[in-house]
Amino acid sequence: AIIYAEGEIVDGDAMEEVAGDRFVRIIQKVRQDKDVKAVVLRVNSPGGSVLASEKIKAQIDSLEVPVIASYGDYAASGGYWISANSDYIFSNATTLTGSIGVFSMIPDIGGVVKDKLHVTITPVKSNEHADMLGMMRALTPKETAYMQASVENIYNKFTSLVAEGRDMTVEDVDAIAQGRVWSGTRAVELGLADANGGLREAIAIAANKTGIAENFRVTEVLEELSPMAQMMQSLNMQAKAYFLDAETLEAAEYYNSLKREVAREGVQAYCPYSFAIN
Repeated sequence: AIIYAEGEIVDGDAMEEVAGDRFVRIIQKVRQDKDVKAVVLRVNSPGGSVLASEKIKAQIDSLEVPVIASYGDYAASGGYWISANSDYIFSNATTLTGSIGVFSMIPDIGGVVKDKLHVTITPVKSNEHADMLGMMRALTPKETAYMQASVENIYNKFTSLVAEGRDMTVEDVDAIAQGRVWSGTRAVELGLADANGGLREAIAIAANKTGIAENFRVTEVLEELSPMAQMMQSLNMQAKAYFLDAETLEAAEYYNSLKREVAREGVQAYCPYSFAIN
C-alpha cells in the first residue's frame, strides 16, 4: 500500500493538506487490511504541527508490516518526524530533508487593533497568564521562559525519536539537527536516509522485505471526497479563479501565506523556507 503525505502537516481533517485526524483514519484502514504486506510512505512535506506529526507517527509505528519511506521534494521537520522510524528511507538526491527543529510563534496584534482599528482591549482574567495566547499583548519574561522550555522539551523528543529510528545517539543527531536542512545526497552521508532513490525503488525493496517480489500488486490508499464535498470544492476553486486575476494573484499568495502563519497553533516542526531550483 502506498500512503501519500503531500503538503503541510496540520491538525484536523483538512483534505488538501496532511491532516492529522484524517491520516490516522487512513493508516488505521491500512492496518486493518490483512492483504497489505508492506507500506510505502511517500513524503512530500515541509512539516507543520507537532501534535499532528506525532499522531501520524504513532499510527505508522503501530503497523505490523515493513514501512519504507520515499521522499519527494521535501521531507523536512514534521515530514521527517513522521517517517524517521521507517525500516528503510529512500531520498532523492535533491530532496530537502532534515530540518530537525521546532519553534513556536505567538503574534502580538494588540498595537494594530488599537492604532488601526481604534479598538481598545480590556482583559478580565482569572490570573495574570490567562490571556498569554490571546495575541493582544506581548509575552512577559516569565511567559517567554515557559514557552522556551516547552520548545526545548519537544526538540529533545524530536532528536530522541530520530536517534531511535536511525540507530544513532541523541548527541550525534543533535550535531546534525538544530533546524539545519540537508540535501538528499548529504542526508544519506549523515545517516538520515539509507539510499538515494525514488518511489520505484521503495516499492521494490518493500516487496523484497516481504518475500513477494514476484507476486504483488500496489494499492494507493486515499480518502475519497463525498459527491457533495467534491462539488463544494469545485465551486470554491471556481470562485477563487473568478475573483483572482493575474494582477491580484501575487498579493493573494502573500495574504494566504500570512494567514497560514498567524493561524499556526502550538509548537511547530516546520521548515520555514521555500526553494526554487532553476
